[in-house]
Amino acid sequence: MDAKARVGVLIEQLSDADPTVRREAAEGLAELRDEASDALDALIVALDDPDGEVRVAAVHAIGALDPRETEDALNWALASEDYRVQLAVHSLIQGTAKLRGPDSTLWRDPAIGLGE
Repeated sequence: MDAKARVGVLIEQLSDADPTVRREAAEGLAELRDEASDALDALIVALDDPDGEVRVAAVHAIGALDPRETEDALNWALASEDYRVQLAVHSLIQGTAKLRGPDSTLWRDPAIGLGE
């Protein structure tokens, strides 16, 4: 199966009734990295998943995509009520600051730099 077909299957699995399937789908999209860029919208929806492990896996999958394309999604995820999602986003932003470039608004946030 080519990457595009696999992305389609994994996007469908993000809506599965079983949280384990949804988490594994997000993890699979993370492994595909930039080849999974078509999944960004589905991963944003997964940030609101009822299962915390799925939400964190969605953050990691978003983090595997081109950092310049994920600013809005990560900004939105920072407002999550789930502290695990917030921590995952903070860590991701700190680790990809140089890749985001000088126009990034995320890495300039002093709270992120302090890990707050």
